[in-house]
Amino acid sequence: MGLCVPFAVTTSFLSLGLEWDLNVRLHGQHLVRQLVLRTVRGYLETPQPDKALALSFHGWSGTGKNFVARMLVENLYRDGLMSDCVRMFIATFHFPHPKYVDLYKEQLMGQIRETQQLCHQTLFIFDEAEKLHPGLLEVLGPHLEHRAPEGHRAESPWTIFLFLSNLRGDIINE
Repeated sequence: MGLCVPFAVTTSFLSLGLEWDLNVRLHGQHLVRQLVLRTVRGYLETPQPDKALALSFHGWSGTGKNFVARMLVENLYRDGLMSDCVRMFIATFHFPHPKYVDLYKEQLMGQIRETQQLCHQTLFIFDEAEKLHPGLLEVLGPHLEHRAPEGHRAESPWTIFLFLSNLRGDIINE
């Protein structure tokens, strides 16, 4: 069973561990190195964030999107991708048939809710995000918008959504 690293431990180790990983293990991604650490650290240090953090990594296959996502997960959670507080979805594997989008929406809402009830800090990764049905993105809307009034809020105050996409890799490489 995976465990969620306590928030106090996460913020103290995040700066050192993630910064080291990005500087030593990641090559040729200077924008990622600068922005990811600053953005994630700032979000996690916010006492009561009013919405989830959404990060979208784009580029061709092999540019390091999954590598950076894994670094982030490993620095936030003791058990990395095996943590109960982390869920990874691959669009073509977990949501392959458009005709079942309503079922997928219910399942996704349930998994998000269950994970947020279990952990005060959650992370959801959507690989091949460009292939997600728009209806599935609607499920995420309440988490990505400013918090609803009391009683309608998401369970977890700190939720990060990572979207990994091959879309527009040609433009990025120019």
